[in-house]
Amino acid sequence: MSLSVLPSKAKHGEAPFWDEKTNTLVYVDMFYPPGAVVTFDGKNTRFVNSVKNMSCQVLRSNGQGYVVAQEDQIDFLSKSGELSPFVTKEAFNLQNGTVTNDGKCDAKGRLWIGTMTLDFTKPPSGVEANGGLYRVTPDGQATRMDGGRKVSNGIDWTLDNRTLFHADTGHNCVFAYDFDLEKGDIANKRTVLNFPEDTGFVDGMCTDVNDKIWAAFWNGGRIGQYDVETGKLLRNISTAPTSQTTSCVFAGPGLEELWITTSTVSLSEQQLAAQPNAGAIYKLTGLGTKGKRSIPFAG
Repeated sequence: MSLSVLPSKAKHGEAPFWDEKTNTLVYVDMFYPPGAVVTFDGKNTRFVNSVKNMSCQVLRSNGQGYVVAQEDQIDFLSKSGELSPFVTKEAFNLQNGTVTNDGKCDAKGRLWIGTMTLDFTKPPSGVEANGGLYRVTPDGQATRMDGGRKVSNGIDWTLDNRTLFHADTGHNCVFAYDFDLEKGDIANKRTVLNFPEDTGFVDGMCTDVNDKIWAAFWNGGRIGQYDVETGKLLRNISTAPTSQTTSCVFAGPGLEELWITTSTVSLSEQQLAAQPNAGAIYKLTGLGTKGKRSIPFAG
């Protein structure tokens, strides 16, 4: 495998999405003042600014921009930067001061998104478990599907769409659920992966065509490939000295590359000086496997 750094940089990159139509990486800079959707074609970076911190975005299937999660609400954002409300703060009704975090669409184009207690002054394991997992349908109905999350993060499915995986950075684990694609329901929650804190905190993730999980590790400076059946680490790829790896997505020709987002958040001036590529996009090639396409939002 080969790891390289690409010329696109964010303060806090998250929620990568590969647009196969344009061969473009789309991701968010959560805190680019204050938040933005970022598009990167391998050479050029473009920012579409918003008015709030932004935790995730997904392209819309109708071509009219993005669905974006912004703190306590979900909006539509056009490619020219115009915002329109979709799920208002009142309709979303998040609990105990939680805010949105990572999200992804299932094969039917429904958005699944988690919430978290936002407090960068504490380690992820030290925040309250007030977050949850929500399902947002194309008609704007938001339903809380599960609770007990500290820092809800990466979401993905098995190739047959019968299992949903959901990472919690605070609990430093990956949960699995039986998934009913037609109904959009989940059941039979269990923990399939646990991680020691000294290897970093699990963050964003994706699954390959063999149902192996590829996960980024906050404060771990690494990407790990895991077998959920055995719990074993299959491959460990270091992004050192960059420590704040945040998420990853299969991208490029044939979806045979892994593109990785990173962050500058929680780093001191000395750490930033020692990590010149913090916030950059990394590209991992020679994987020996490939991923699944990113699914747009059906609304």
